[in-house]
Amino acid sequence: MPVVRPPVPHSRSPLPLRMRVLTVSLADQEGGAERIAFRLTAGYRFAGHEATLAVGFKRLDHDWVRPLSRDRNRPSRNPAAPPPAGPDDRKWALRAGMEDFFYPGSWDLLDLADDPPDLVHLHNLHNAYFDLRVLPWLSTRVPVVMTLHDCWLLTGHCAHPMECERWRTGCGMCPDLSIYPPLPRDNTANNWDRKRDLLGASRFFLAAPCDWLRERALGSLPPSSVRAAVTLPNGVDIEAFQPGDRRAARDRFGVPQDAVVALLVSNGGLANLWRDVRTLEEAVRAAAARLAPRRILLLVAGGLEERTRWGSVEVWSFPFLTDGSGLADIYRAADVFVHFARADTFPTVVLEAMACGLPVVATAVGGIPEQIADGETGLLVTPGAVGEAAEALTALLEDEAMRTRLAAAARRRAVAHFDERVMIERYLAWYAKILAGNGEC
Repeated sequence: MPVVRPPVPHSRSPLPLRMRVLTVSLADQEGGAERIAFRLTAGYRFAGHEATLAVGFKRLDHDWVRPLSRDRNRPSRNPAAPPPAGPDDRKWALRAGMEDFFYPGSWDLLDLADDPPDLVHLHNLHNAYFDLRVLPWLSTRVPVVMTLHDCWLLTGHCAHPMECERWRTGCGMCPDLSIYPPLPRDNTANNWDRKRDLLGASRFFLAAPCDWLRERALGSLPPSSVRAAVTLPNGVDIEAFQPGDRRAARDRFGVPQDAVVALLVSNGGLANLWRDVRTLEEAVRAAAARLAPRRILLLVAGGLEERTRWGSVEVWSFPFLTDGSGLADIYRAADVFVHFARADTFPTVVLEAMACGLPVVATAVGGIPEQIADGETGLLVTPGAVGEAAEALTALLEDEAMRTRLAAAARRRAVAHFDERVMIERYLAWYAKILAGNGEC
C-alpha cells in the first residue's frame, strides 16, 4: 500500500473551523482525478479536519476510505430513494443506451462517515458506481461542492466530446458511441435531457481545475443550479516530485545512460483513448531519424509490460507505478515528457513532470495551455498536427541548452502555481466560506 505522505502546511494561520468533509470519488487509486480526490482528503485530515473518502472501488487499506455500495439489488435505507429496478428493467434500460444510475447505495451516502458531514464534495461520478438521481435530494440536506474533471456532466454520455458540439444544445445522433463511457445504442438526447432535469433541480457549488472547463460548464449547466463557480487548479506533491539524480533513476529501471529518453505516463498506456498515438509515433520516429545514430527510447508508464519497436525507436511499456518514489524516478529518468492528446482537461501527469523539472511537449487541448507556458516551460503544438509535433519534439531533444532552460522554468512554475498544499488550503478556505454562508461571493 502506498505511503500517504502528509502535505507540509503551507501557511501557519489555522482555519477557524474544524470541518467534517465527505468526499466522493470513483476509486481511491486510479487515474489523475482519483489521485486528486485522495490527496485532498488526506490533506484535510492532516490539517485536523474530519475527512472521509467514499469510493465505488476501494483498493487501499485506509480506514477513512469507505466503499460506496454498488449492489444494484440492495434497497436503500433512505425513504426518499426510488426502489431498486429489477434485473429485466435494468437490462433493457442499459441496452437502450440509458446511462447507468442503478446504484441504490448512493442514497445512503451520508451514513458512510462517522459523523454527519458538514459538506459533501463530489468528484467524477461516472463509471458504474453512482446514482445521479440522488443529487437534488442531497443538495437540500447538505452543501454540495462538485469538482469537474471532464465533460461527462455536460454530455449525453462521453467524458470528452472531441470535435462534436451537440452537447451544447442537446446531444442526439451521437457520432461516436464508443467514446468512454460507451453506450450500446444512441440514447444520448434522452440522457442529456435527464441530466439537465436532475442538475436543474439541484443547487451546488462548482469547481474546475482550469478556466477552460469552468467556462464550458457555465455555458451548458442550468444557471439556477450553480450557486458559485470557481477555478481551483489541481496541485501535486512538489516535494515528492522534484528534480533528482538522473543516473540513479535510470539505473533503477535499467534505462541506458547514453539513450535519449522521451516519457509518456498514461492510464492504460498507449491504449488510452485520449492519447494521440499516431502523432506520438510519427514524432518520435522523426526525432530518431534526425538524431541517428543515437539510441532513442520511449518509456510508457501505465500500460502492459512489453517491449517493442517503432522503427529504430525502442518502446518500453510497464504497468502504472503506485509507489510515489518510483513514479518520480520515472520522470527523472527521462529527457522530455510527451503528452500528445486528442482530448484532456488538466492532466496531473503534466504537473508531476513539470515538478520534476522535465520539459513537456504537449498538444494545446483543454486546460493544458493553462499549465504550460509555451516556449518558457515547454512547447505546445496544434492538435493532430503531426509535422509540428515532430519538429517540436526533435528540436527539444536536439538542444540540451533549451531543455535545461525549460526544465528549470517548469520546476519554478510548478512550485509557484501547482503546489498541492495550496490546492488543499484553497478548498478548505472555500469550504469555510460556504459553511459561513458567503460561498456564493
